[in-house]
Amino acid sequence: MTERMGFRAILAEGAPGVLGWRSPNYLYKSSAAPSLKLMFRHTGLSEDISLRFQSTH
Repeated sequence: MTERMGFRAILAEGAPGVLGWRSPNYLYKSSAAPSLKLMFRHTGLSEDISLRFQSTH
């Protein structure tokens, strides 16, 4: 359905329960819609960046 709506990629939470043994450092393809790309957020890296680059104003 997402592919039919015109989307080319999905950004999803990269929690260990979602990814299992897979790494969020790679771009994946959907088995149901091979042209649809799946990108997972790297939770540890995202949290580190948000802590280091907080707005101070």
